[in-house]
Amino acid sequence: MPASSDIDCVALCSKPPSRLPELLRIRRTKPGFWAMYGASSAVDLGLCLYFFLYPLFLAEHHFTVRSIGLISSALTLGTLTGTLVVGAASRRIGLRPLLFLYVVVAPLCLALRTQFLLESLQLVLSFLSGAAMSLWIVAFSPVIAGLTSARSRGLAFGLFMATGIGSGALAGVVGGFLPGALQTLNWPGAHDGLRAVLLLACAVVFLAAIGLVRLRPEEKPNHERHEKVLSSFLVRFLAAIAVWNFAISFFTPFANVYLARRMGLSTASIGVIYTASQLLQVAAVLVAPLVYRRSGLVLGIAITQLGTALAIWGLSLSDGSSRAIGAYLALTALQWMSGPGITTLLMNHTPEANRANAAAMNTVVSLAAQAAASAVGGRAFDHFGYSAPLAVDGCVAAIASLILFAMLGHEKALQNEIDP
Repeated sequence: MPASSDIDCVALCSKPPSRLPELLRIRRTKPGFWAMYGASSAVDLGLCLYFFLYPLFLAEHHFTVRSIGLISSALTLGTLTGTLVVGAASRRIGLRPLLFLYVVVAPLCLALRTQFLLESLQLVLSFLSGAAMSLWIVAFSPVIAGLTSARSRGLAFGLFMATGIGSGALAGVVGGFLPGALQTLNWPGAHDGLRAVLLLACAVVFLAAIGLVRLRPEEKPNHERHEKVLSSFLVRFLAAIAVWNFAISFFTPFANVYLARRMGLSTASIGVIYTASQLLQVAAVLVAPLVYRRSGLVLGIAITQLGTALAIWGLSLSDGSSRAIGAYLALTALQWMSGPGITTLLMNHTPEANRANAAAMNTVVSLAAQAAASAVGGRAFDHFGYSAPLAVDGCVAAIASLILFAMLGHEKALQNEIDP
């Protein structure tokens, strides 16, 4: 099998189902695709394992909930700050060097967080870790876009996203038993099982360098003047995405609390629902390109967003019955289903030279909207319960769908910006 490739999404949608295995073969090679996939898989698994266990590690070392919240906020602030800086510098540095820098600096910062347990040092190291993670955030989407064509990009992003979600599910299983297993086996340094696994997770992230070595070096960065970064398309895109991220982040941080308090479910039951939601998310992001192929990219995204709105309304109308679980599972699948399309839309309609900056701006706007939604959502649920705030949030999600289609649904208006 070639080291890299371009997946043919069009063939997948246009040929008979009986030839499905054949349709998943590599059709046209693009050096670096599978190498990047391998590197991304290592990063996903390592980070999912690390962030699954790290709050437990802090709690085990007597950090309060307030302290853990501050440390998490420092990580987000570092990511926002780093994204702005790295996005501005990406043209001069190049994307491949950013990825290599990430797989060295990020695991180092994350490993240091396990060694220094003063709260002040934790805040500093969390900020630096977030800043290091911005290197991958800025470079990831433009690199994938450069290794794919406009037609295959939706399936490629769906594949990467599905792998990331699957890594989260695997990390939950592995992270649950590995610390104790290492202690039982008297693994060197495993007297603190959580710390040992966290360091192992950092090593897994570092392994991504093996895949990155096989990426083809970029052309020499072009320092000439490019088209303006803040294009008409990007302004409309960011406006639509801000509303969408606010809608989906209004409830998501409080989902487990909802299941426990409103539904009265046990921790074990919540774990089962979480695993089921992860499996549905994987299926959803893999099926999403087929929806885009049938309906068109913008309409397909808008449809999944409207479906998410309906699922949120379903939650608002539930009375604690099993129907709420169905609505919750539908919500988690549908909101992730729009992800590959949104990233594909941004990359397809952004000139190659500006993709890193566009990815950075998308991240900043999304994180800001998510932070605002979490703050507003927490207060709303505290004061009004779940039904009324969720009904309003469903309206916001529906509005986000309409805004996206109204602003970006006219393909002729975007024609000159489409990546061939």
